[in-house]
Amino acid sequence: MKIATLSILILVAITVYFLDPIIYTKQKTIYDFLVQISSIVLAITGAWIAVVFPKAFKNILLHQDEYKTDFKIVEILIKIVVGSISILMIILVVKAIGLVIPYLHFDIVYIYYLQKISLFLLLSLVIYEVWILLLVIFPIQKLLRQTKKENLKNNIIDNKHRRKN
Repeated sequence: MKIATLSILILVAITVYFLDPIIYTKQKTIYDFLVQISSIVLAITGAWIAVVFPKAFKNILLHQDEYKTDFKIVEILIKIVVGSISILMIILVVKAIGLVIPYLHFDIVYIYYLQKISLFLLLSLVIYEVWILLLVIFPIQKLLRQTKKENLKNNIIDNKHRRKN
């Protein structure tokens, strides 16, 4: 995983190196989209933790029945939350710096490099957000499997009950 992450960052850095710099005001729109997406993912994941998966947390804390399978789900949910919060924090810092820089009267060369750094961060955060969105799919699939199992179990119980009557 570390090699893949490093490879992606190197690829992004090479891409940014060969691209013309993009002014911050154009980048700001995509930063705003990332804030919205991360906020939505954070809210949905928080709701899952609170409403859908509290039993999983209980099993882990008490080392009960499905402790190991629940641990995998909880680990993914925590990665999603930490990833979304990280993206929001980085964007907060970038936006704060973006507000201050016009008043510092930097030489044009420094502005050029700051735009490149901002573009590198932006592209990296977009890729990170896509990874987080892919992680969101896993708990949904587990919930679907659990629902199908419960439905099958209920159908079997219903059929047995009908036979007795």
